[in-house]
Amino acid sequence: MRNKRILKITVVLAALWVMNLSSALAGTLFIGNTTQCAQSTCTALGTGSVAGEGIGIAANTLTIYDQGSASNDAQAPLLLLLAVPNAGSTYTPPSISVVSTTGLGAWTGTLGGSDVYGGTWNSTTGFAGTFNSASGGSVYNVAGFSKDGGGSSENWTNLSTLDSQLGVNASSFAVFVYTLNGSSNVSLAQTQYLTIDFSGDLTKGTFAMAYGCESGNLTSSACSPVGKIFATPFTHVGDASTVVPEPATGMLTGLGLLFGATALASLGLVTKPA
Repeated sequence: MRNKRILKITVVLAALWVMNLSSALAGTLFIGNTTQCAQSTCTALGTGSVAGEGIGIAANTLTIYDQGSASNDAQAPLLLLLAVPNAGSTYTPPSISVVSTTGLGAWTGTLGGSDVYGGTWNSTTGFAGTFNSASGGSVYNVAGFSKDGGGSSENWTNLSTLDSQLGVNASSFAVFVYTLNGSSNVSLAQTQYLTIDFSGDLTKGTFAMAYGCESGNLTSSACSPVGKIFATPFTHVGDASTVVPEPATGMLTGLGLLFGATALASLGLVTKPA
């Protein structure tokens, strides 16, 4: 009972933390998966000290969902960051294609691209740097974002702990950046999302998160103030793994088996235990 009570308290605190983060930012960018939760409503991956954290994504696709306020749009370009476990600067991430939702027009995705919003990475390879236990800060800081807007939850302890629960023993993460641009420089509004398809599978345990600025911010400078930033909290970061089924799916399956067995028994096709 005590463990269940602690787990409930942890989940509640995590939810309150996300609410506080959302109020401090222009908006949050949730990572989801196309199979069950394009709007990132899947069951969380983490347990124990990271209970309620992380969203399971498939190895070759994910979604970026704008969970901002109705008055704040995330302008193009948006950035997708990958933290690849036990990889180096010579690792080559897969290329991507972007599928936009109705009304967004055409979007493109490029590995690397020009530095924007005060960040720094290789314009060709997208490599931003290495993140490990000695780095301090978060994955966002590796990419040059000194003001991560509360994305400090993407820290070493959280990443390495969640990956260890997936059987991935990470000694470091190589951080790569993709640039996402919309036609006519359109923005991503509340409840809209983009689908990102990868040309190859991501390494198991790869984390995905997004970053952006509120419409009207100069791309040549950092998002300022912090309230202009769009970022991904660790509760909604994507982790390449086996996608976690939603509880409702398992419940419906169980009910279906129960009713099926009852029907067979009523027809005399299954013998009831004495």
